[in-house]
Amino acid sequence: MNVLGIDTAGPVTGLALVRNHSEWLWSRRIVKGADAHLLEQLETISTQYSIDLIAVTVGPGSFTSLRVGVSIALGFALAKGIKVVPVSSLLVRASMFPHECCLALLDARRGKVYAQCFDSTSDNLIPLSSSKDVPLQEVLPQQKFIAVGEGAIVYRDDILAAGGFVPRDAARSPALALAKYGVSHVDKAIEPSQISIDYIRDAAAIPPKQLGLPVGQPATG
Repeated sequence: MNVLGIDTAGPVTGLALVRNHSEWLWSRRIVKGADAHLLEQLETISTQYSIDLIAVTVGPGSFTSLRVGVSIALGFALAKGIKVVPVSSLLVRASMFPHECCLALLDARRGKVYAQCFDSTSDNLIPLSSSKDVPLQEVLPQQKFIAVGEGAIVYRDDILAAGGFVPRDAARSPALALAKYGVSHVDKAIEPSQISIDYIRDAAAIPPKQLGLPVGQPATG
């Protein structure tokens, strides 16, 4: 099975393909025009290989970026008649760093982070908290922990001061891990029409009609 992974929840846009025993990854930090770059890469890879399934991060994360990634994923899935595995952008980041207390962070701006803590020592991650949109100080664990994701880089000094550890590659693209998640969680695949974005932040601030998707369904994971 050829599974495509698409992540645009943070500032680094990532696209990956897992097929048989081979892997392909493209990622780039893009300030503007992420959709054009992502579509170009998607066209390139899809002309070389058939795509059987897509795994896409559905939030939390940057509102605009999430809409880009999810829209492209759903458009492609509908055109090809394939299903989609919706994945939490925090869970997939934690999945790359096995630890008994892994705090996944994305910068939510305005002094806040999107955060969730996991026990990521097994393939089936165990949530140790719910996903939140709060100031960093409200989610710092009281035990030994590591922090990963782009938010961990932004708040590195505060995390270290709290006794946490930030891996050197904490902010690398999770697109490949996302595609692998899709391979091992085919049972979570659903029709494109059933996908929604998990913004966490007040959905009233973003009218659903801007994307044409329902709002509020929790991300799978």
